[in-house]
Amino acid sequence: MQSALGSFEDRPRLVERLGYQGFWAWEDIQGAPLGYLASDDESLPPAFDRWLDSRDAQRPFLATLLTSATHHPYRLSKSAKARAERSGARTGSDQQRYARLVEAEDAMLGALDQLLARRGLKKNTIIVVVGDHGEGFGANGVKQHDNNFYEEGLRVPLVMAGPGVPVSIVEDNTSLLDIVPTVLSILGHTLEAPASQALLGASILGPAKEHKKSYFACYYDEYCYGYVEGSTKLVVSKGRTTAWYFDLVNDPSEDVSRSLTAKLRATLPEMFQVINGHLSPEPRLLPPLRSNYGEWRCEEDRGCRHPNSPSGRFFSAKDK
Repeated sequence: MQSALGSFEDRPRLVERLGYQGFWAWEDIQGAPLGYLASDDESLPPAFDRWLDSRDAQRPFLATLLTSATHHPYRLSKSAKARAERSGARTGSDQQRYARLVEAEDAMLGALDQLLARRGLKKNTIIVVVGDHGEGFGANGVKQHDNNFYEEGLRVPLVMAGPGVPVSIVEDNTSLLDIVPTVLSILGHTLEAPASQALLGASILGPAKEHKKSYFACYYDEYCYGYVEGSTKLVVSKGRTTAWYFDLVNDPSEDVSRSLTAKLRATLPEMFQVINGHLSPEPRLLPPLRSNYGEWRCEEDRGCRHPNSPSGRFFSAKDK
């Protein structure tokens, strides 16, 4: 379930491909709109609570709650505004409101934790909290996240808690690709070599290994590519015509772009081979949605729609 518009990027189609049996978005949950995409994330715990009521309590479950409030234009929900007023926290700039929204996410996670405890589910539930991107506010000349290759855009929270999760801090670079192998290892599953290779990531709870490359690419084609390996971040930008690297230990604020060494330049073909392997095939018509997600309809020649979908954005530009 997600607090954002489900019609955004035809999300029900993706959810079906990922194998989820159910899908709830803003159109179903009806949280308070906070922008052209987001609604308040405080609406997620009650929706999750209702979903838990509907499931077979004897069966294990996997549920994903996707938040949205921390996105531009960084509008505060009523509870986030009230919390800021009580504490005297500032809300005048985009960055300050973003910080208040992050605090609201923390409160929302607390509500989920209490919900699981109240239902007696904490003792046998693994909780994974992860971000999909950071956010920029102009410190490096970049705002938001679509084309932000700086650490402010790439570094995300990754916290795991629950039975079998050791109390530890992983110092090495990790990737979102490591989540599934890590959870499987906590559950006691040993992966055969073909499966392990297909997942691309590796458990972060195993013995320390050599530094591995964590690849990234910008949202817009040809804008940027690169990888982080240890303390080295290599960046290729502007149609693959410019390349440099940052030393993240000696230059953590990424102020000094350094010319590639011969050793780093030799890694470019492998990097492009990996990244090109993730590119989408030629555009084609999307298939209709075949799963039963309640009121959602995804036809072959149009995007996904719901009877409660707004006709346009939640807010117009003049409401900014």
